[in-house]
Amino acid sequence: MLRKSALPLIALCYLAAFFWFGQWQNVFYRSDSWGYYLHLPATLLYHDAGDYSATIAAWRTYNPGEADPRADAYGLRTAPGTGRTVIKYPVGVAILQSPFFLLAHGWCKVTGQYPADGFSTPYILLAGLSTLCYALWGLFFLEKTLRKFFPNPVVQVTLAVVALATNLFFFSTYTVGMAHPYLFFGWSLLLWATVNWHQTSGFKLAALLGFSVGLITICRVPEVLAVLVPLLWGLSGWQSMKERLHFLWKKRRHLAVAVLAFGLVVLPQLAYWKFVSGQWLFNSYQGERFDWANPQVLNGLFHYQNGWLIYTPVMAFALLGMVWLRRFAGAAFWPGAVLLPLHIYVIYSWWCWQYINGFGSRPMVDVYPLLAFPLAAAVAVAWQRNWSRWLLGAVLAFCAALNLFQTWQTGQLILWSERANAAYYAAVFGETTTTQAAYLALESGQPQPDAAQIKKVKTLFFNEIPDSTEEYHRQRFSHSPPYSYRCTNEFCFTGAVQTDTAGLRPGDWLRASVQAFVRPDERERRLDYLARLAVEINGPDGTRCGYGSISVSSKIGNPQHLFWHGGGVGEWGEAVFFVKIPADYQPGGNVKAYVWNGRGQKLYLDDLRLEVWR
Repeated sequence: MLRKSALPLIALCYLAAFFWFGQWQNVFYRSDSWGYYLHLPATLLYHDAGDYSATIAAWRTYNPGEADPRADAYGLRTAPGTGRTVIKYPVGVAILQSPFFLLAHGWCKVTGQYPADGFSTPYILLAGLSTLCYALWGLFFLEKTLRKFFPNPVVQVTLAVVALATNLFFFSTYTVGMAHPYLFFGWSLLLWATVNWHQTSGFKLAALLGFSVGLITICRVPEVLAVLVPLLWGLSGWQSMKERLHFLWKKRRHLAVAVLAFGLVVLPQLAYWKFVSGQWLFNSYQGERFDWANPQVLNGLFHYQNGWLIYTPVMAFALLGMVWLRRFAGAAFWPGAVLLPLHIYVIYSWWCWQYINGFGSRPMVDVYPLLAFPLAAAVAVAWQRNWSRWLLGAVLAFCAALNLFQTWQTGQLILWSERANAAYYAAVFGETTTTQAAYLALESGQPQPDAAQIKKVKTLFFNEIPDSTEEYHRQRFSHSPPYSYRCTNEFCFTGAVQTDTAGLRPGDWLRASVQAFVRPDERERRLDYLARLAVEINGPDGTRCGYGSISVSSKIGNPQHLFWHGGGVGEWGEAVFFVKIPADYQPGGNVKAYVWNGRGQKLYLDDLRLEVWR
């Protein structure tokens, strides 16, 4: 296989996964994929850009229970100057999807088997397939470019790693319709055009440079930084900057062609902004921002909430490969050395640095073509010796298997990387089924013990509301008659014990539990509005040395403790979890259990209990 191309086999894997997951049937009816796609039916069929009433009406025939998306201002905003409705997402993805859209529209018109309304099955299927196709085209151009610098076995290994061991696979086959596979294609095309332009300097290649940068820009505006690729390509160091400026001046006619091509490509985006907002340049992401002074680079790279190297660890080899890149593809060194830090700084300066809606750090997918060069350099170094070749091969195979398995876990709702923490990641690692302990670890950030391996030592306190001396006590609903606690304020139903009398040891477990009841007319569905059972471990100086919390009402009638489920009503249910006494625990402080109700959820509580298990 390594003597030829791995691309046909990769394409087969991608196509099989696309239909096996079947997510294309859902994603274009909601979330970011829907927002990118919405440009097409609005522009080509309903001609209602700036209003979208007819487009939304057609969309709602497939989503009759959904509210008007203009109401929550998630993907649709109101332009301050004109009052028109603006799709916040750039038009680039829609432009790339448009040939597939027109093909689906023609099919619907000719056959009459499906409504020609922009949202029936052929449109959604082909929009999903467009994602996969552009990812594969990106791999095609990447392969052609890498072959100019590396032997074919190294190229094929690198291609397989990018395709199967990174989250490009997830966004090309599972959550399709997002911008990142299209950007991956744009960056691959740009690199191919850059290498060839520097070799032959043709006007067509110059136009392709401008086209590629323009395409990248209208898919994600901050990535206009891609213009640095052709400008820095082949630079041997800062001392040769004068020669580079001289070279660019000699090629000024080519650059003029590139600028013209760039302008033509970005013109649809400028025209759209002008139409809906009255401005040629308009920030459609109103209310969202970059925090340039506080970039979350370490979190973006290493946090369990979609941290890049946590969920795509194979790319550590790409970073390592920068050491050897000059040996194999020196022309790619300065574009990588300059652009990668810039890209990382920009994407992790965004307010939502974990970028939700996906598996791993999705904006890093865009620059995988650039990272493929140092990745190939690392593979090439290992390829020179048998032992290192086999060792690296084993590690890369493991990374690919892990990536494919965790993609499957995400599809099965076993792994949810955008909300993860270390305890939850450890609890689901390698698991093929969901567990209550994993859900509790996800909520609390605390690993949960196997209760069969520990035993109860003592009860620190048990609040069962024996009387009605407080205004919050109620007799109408109770788990242990005669009274319960009506929880409406921020902190309620607190118990505390001084640790000097508790007999705690490092490594012990505190088991906190409380019974809860919600009336049918007071059900709360939003996760961030649910009251939480909390445990604090405080040192002798009052400093908190241990903490965990879980939502309370979500456990009512819910044996799996699915934390995103609001829970049942009209019955009592128990919320229970463990918090471990830390290794640096010192007596002289206290331990507390209480319900924190910062959003004022209305519920009844009873039987708050805190126990020591060992």
